[in-house]
Order: sequence, then C-alpha cells, then structure tokens
Amino acid sequence: MPPAIVIPLPPTTVNDVSRPISAAEAATVALKYQQSLAISAASVLAAIGKTEEARSNLNPSLGVSGSYSRSQSFRSQPGSPSSSSAGFSASASISQLIFDFNHTRDEVRQSEALQGAAHADYTRAQADLVLDVKQAFYAYVANSHLVTVAEANLSSRSGQLDLARARLNAGVGQPADLVSAEANVSDAQQSLVQARAGRTSSRISLAQLIGIDPRTPIETSDSREPVASEDDMNGLVTLALKQRPEIKTARLNVDASGFGLSAARTLNAPSLNLDLSSSAHGRTDPLDTSGGVASLSLNWTLFDGGFQSGALKVARAGLQSANASLVTIGQQVVSDVSQAYLALKSAEQRKVITAAQVVNATEGVRIAQGRYQAGLGLFVDVTTAQALLVAAQTNDVNADASLDQARASLAHATGQAVKP
Repeated sequence: MPPAIVIPLPPTTVNDVSRPISAAEAATVALKYQQSLAISAASVLAAIGKTEEARSNLNPSLGVSGSYSRSQSFRSQPGSPSSSSAGFSASASISQLIFDFNHTRDEVRQSEALQGAAHADYTRAQADLVLDVKQAFYAYVANSHLVTVAEANLSSRSGQLDLARARLNAGVGQPADLVSAEANVSDAQQSLVQARAGRTSSRISLAQLIGIDPRTPIETSDSREPVASEDDMNGLVTLALKQRPEIKTARLNVDASGFGLSAARTLNAPSLNLDLSSSAHGRTDPLDTSGGVASLSLNWTLFDGGFQSGALKVARAGLQSANASLVTIGQQVVSDVSQAYLALKSAEQRKVITAAQVVNATEGVRIAQGRYQAGLGLFVDVTTAQALLVAAQTNDVNADASLDQARASLAHATGQAVKP
C-alpha cells in the first residue's frame, strides 16, 4: 500500500511543541511542517496524473457536437427570387481501442511502475528527514545537558573559591590558591556562556529542520532512541534490502524500463479501433433526419523513417542503466548498514567507558577536596580533579548523544525510520 501523500502545512501557528517532546514526536512534527517534503509530494502527484493520462487511452472516448446555421442569398440572376435556408444539426461519436498488441497497456504499466517509484522516493525523503531531525534533536539534548554540566562546574568552582578564601583567612591557606580559585571561577563562567550559546544554536537548527519558526521554544522529554530488535549484521542487511525505499525505487525503475522496452517493440504494431457515430439534422427539429455509422479501423505504420529503431535503443539503454543503478544502490545499502552497525557498537563501548570515568572522577574530586580541606593536599589537586570531572561528564553526555544518533542511523540504514 503506497504511503499517504501529505502536503506540508505552512507553520503559521504551531502547537505541536508546546510541551516537552521526544525525538519521535519531533520527527512527526517535521513530517507535518517541513516544506522540503512538498517537492517529493508534488512528484508523486505528477506521477499519478501521468498514470491517469496513460490509462485514459484504454477507455472509450465520447464526443458530441451541435450547431444551428442559416444561409441567405443576397444576390441572384435577374428575375430569380432570393433564397434562404436554416436548420439544426447534431452528432455524437464513440471511439474504443480494441487491440494494439498490448502497446498501450505496456505504457500504462510503465506509468504505474514510475508512480510506485515516486511513492518510494517520497518515503525516502521522509526517512532522510526523520534521521536529520533525530540527529539534531539528540545534539540539542546533549548541548542542554552540557549547560547543566557547566552550571554544576561553576557551582563547584565557586565552592572551591569559598574554601580557598576561608583557609587563607584562617592563616592556613596560600594566596596563590585564592588567585587560582578566582581564575577557575572566571573560566567556569565563560564555559557556561559558551554552553548556553551552543544550546541556543542547536535549538535553532532543530527548529529549522522541523520546519517551524526558529524562535520557537522547544523542550525535550527524557527519552532514548529504541534499541534495534536485530543485532546480527547479516540479518540487518537482509532487512535493509527488503525495506529501504531506495531499493524499492530502483526495482520499480527497472520494471518501468522493462515495460518501456516492451512498448517500444510494439510502437509500429497494428492497432484496431471501433468507432460509433450518429448524426441528425433538420430545419426546425434536429431529429428530422438521423442516422448512424459503425466502423472498424486498422492502423499500421509500415515505415517510420527509423523512429522505432531509435526508440528501441533509448529503451534498451534505459533498462541497462536501471539495472546498473539497482546493483549500485544495493551495494550502497550494504555499506550503509555495515558502517551504521559498527558505529553503534563503538558508541555502546564508548558509553560504558565514559560512565565509569564519571564515577571515578566524581570520587577523585571528593577525595581531593577532603584532603585540601584537612590540610593534607594541595589546591592544584582539587583543580585538576575538578577539570577531570568536567571532562568526564562532557564525554559522557556526548557518548549518550552518539549512542542515540547511532541507533537512529542504524534504523535509517535498515529502512525502519519511516514505515511505508
């Protein structure tokens, strides 16, 4: 069943992001408002129209006409009276193709295959948009979490400044510790400013991809990208070769090219048509005199100057190109799945490592601050431990985003991002 064609709405008033949304919900909003989909949707509608045009040649055509005429003689031979005449006339005709060696039917089948290819290409555009939105969504989530990390870092640095000042006032601290603590607070403030700017920039990018006003506030819900149901690369490749819309488009293009070649072979084949016509005329009543004609007509082009020969060459080249494209796209799909699968496994391992780093770095800060407060450690140990914690938390946030993005990429590579 081909996907429903939805023309994107103009984003005049958007209420779809008035509450916290997940990545899937953001993608749904994008499918509703992103204007870039209108191009693919228009291509499908055009393909539907071309199919209807081709199919009309298999259906009977009906034509009717009617007229009223009056003639007047203004000049005649001397002694002859002037003359005039008037009357009504009407006619109707029906024409139906009887047989043409399936030439017209092959043209219809070709148009239907191209229509299916346009539908599959529309699905591909949807899938690409969903991936782009999810990638931007998780980048926005990561940047939002990095703001939280920066805020926590500023709070910790401020606490360390208070501790350094208290120890200096008590006569057990060093002036250099106070200077270092003040510099750390200043750096943390700058990092927070940069983190907030990054969050704003990623929100704007996400809004643009969704297709809404970039100034629109967007709140994200706590959600993660679903884990793939299949964990075997060969199984994922098999799934992708069945589901990827690019494969469907390529196969339908091969079918269309095949029907085009068949139609070219019968381009000059005889065609048989049935024609029925009826006419009537009269001076005051158009049905005074009436009659009808039924006829069978045979049309056969015996010589076309080489037109069919050229059409066959074009059709064979089109079929050869379509088959080559199918092979190339199949190879690309295998490559996409393989790379997405390996990237996912790498992201999963990275997440395990960064989670452990956060635990160790948190404990390192606790120990360093405790030793400094007890006069057993140096302030530089606290500074170093805090920097390691911020780095570990940053890496962990980015690892979360990379993991979700890798899962989204694998879903896209296997054709699961948008269900036809």
